[in-house]
Amino acid sequence: MFSRQLYLDEYTSKHFNSLRKKFRNHNFPSGTYVIVLSKNSGRVEYFDCKSFKQKYYKETEDYPLIIGMAQNADSAKNIVVQIIEECVDKTGNADVKIYLKEKTDKLQKSYFKRYDITVMEQKGEE
Repeated sequence: MFSRQLYLDEYTSKHFNSLRKKFRNHNFPSGTYVIVLSKNSGRVEYFDCKSFKQKYYKETEDYPLIIGMAQNADSAKNIVVQIIEECVDKTGNADVKIYLKEKTDKLQKSYFKRYDITVMEQKGEE
C-alpha cells in the first residue's frame, strides 16, 4: 500500500505512524488526502482517502501505491507539483513512475531504513 519513498506535508509527517496504523486497519481518516501513482498510466493523482471505503476496495483490496499523504486537497496539490518539479529537475522529464522506481531501488539497498520520508514545504500564496 505504501511506497518506501513517501512525500508528506508537515501534519501527516507528525502523525505518520498513527495514520499508517489506521490505513492497515482499513480505518481511512476522512479529510486526509493520498497521493498515488495511477496503476495504468503512471500519472500522479490525489484524492481523499475516504474513497478507499468504496465497495471495490473492500472486496479486492487492490489499492494503488501511495507515494504521499496530505492534510487537505491544497496541500496534496502542492506536493504533487513539487514531486513533478523534483522529477524534472533530476531527470529532465516528468516520468515520475520511473523516477520513483529508481529512488526506491536505491533505498532497497539500505536494510535499516524502512521509509524515506520527504516533508514538503507548503508554498504560501503571494
